[in-house]
Amino acid sequence: MIEMLLAVVAFLLFLSLVLIGVAKQQAVRRDVTRTAAAGQMQKALALYFSEYQTYPVMTGCITGQDALANELLSRKMIEAGAKLSDPRYPDDPGNCYYYESSGSDYSLRYVLETDSIEARGAHTVVP
Repeated sequence: MIEMLLAVVAFLLFLSLVLIGVAKQQAVRRDVTRTAAAGQMQKALALYFSEYQTYPVMTGCITGQDALANELLSRKMIEAGAKLSDPRYPDDPGNCYYYESSGSDYSLRYVLETDSIEARGAHTVVP
């Protein structure tokens, strides 16, 4: 009976370690997606600026259905089907891709969950 109980405890411990590892890998994947999306948006905004001498005006989360996404998609600065919202927090102003521009410049903030790519926490890119 004791052997059976020890086997169950060992299995549960192993399972919890596997689940922790899977959760960390999911967070790393989301961070890779965030970093790539921020770079893609920077390139699209640079292209937009070179063509129109202004940046799209908007303040708020980039959800894929917002004014910025619609403008970049309609002007073909970003491919249709591009993932433009944060993979985990698309509408949370504290964690989403947060864009702010009055036209002459912009800031784009995104938040990383892990230290796998850059330091964990908020990152801001500007032109």
